[in-house]
Amino acid sequence: MNDWLDAESRVERALQLSEAQQWSEALHELEAAIAINPNDPIWHAQRGQILDQLENFDSAVEAYRQALDLDPEHIGIKTALAIDMIRVGRYADAVEILAEIEKVDPNYEPSFCHRVAAYTRMGLHEKAEEMFYLAQQISPDCPNCFHHIAESLACRELYPKAIYCWQRALEIAPDYPQARQRIAEAYRAQRLHDKAREGYLAAL
Repeated sequence: MNDWLDAESRVERALQLSEAQQWSEALHELEAAIAINPNDPIWHAQRGQILDQLENFDSAVEAYRQALDLDPEHIGIKTALAIDMIRVGRYADAVEILAEIEKVDPNYEPSFCHRVAAYTRMGLHEKAEEMFYLAQQISPDCPNCFHHIAESLACRELYPKAIYCWQRALEIAPDYPQARQRIAEAYRAQRLHDKAREGYLAAL
């Protein structure tokens, strides 16, 4: 019984450390808890989230897989796994996972949104646009979706449309990561140096 209480207290401590963004310390506490009780899928998923913060995406993939071994139908954990599959370059695997989620819940917008990112990296831009359209039917104000389709448009040198989509992402989420930087880069690619300079300054 004392071991179980110790595990619970370590998980609580890991959450407190995570809130303080002390990721390495949080990981240490959570792994100690999992060593005592390896059968809680949420603990494995939390470990994956901390590993994401540490940018250890390969290990995060394994953590999410361990969580899904214990709770195979958890859509949130499947989504987190798919996102990290994209991060480590396993795009087809990510698409497969997200398509499985769609079968379970056709109105779950992230299953379409993150396929925009995966298909963009695969160079399948028509599929990316199809997923963007479907995502928009469910949630028209998703900043992630606008960012992902902007990346697809920029890959095809459709810079004005890409800039518009990054600007939409910023309208929805004013602190959206990298959007201002990407807008500046798109202006620079068009040799619009004054606008690019303004964009880089805005990104500071």
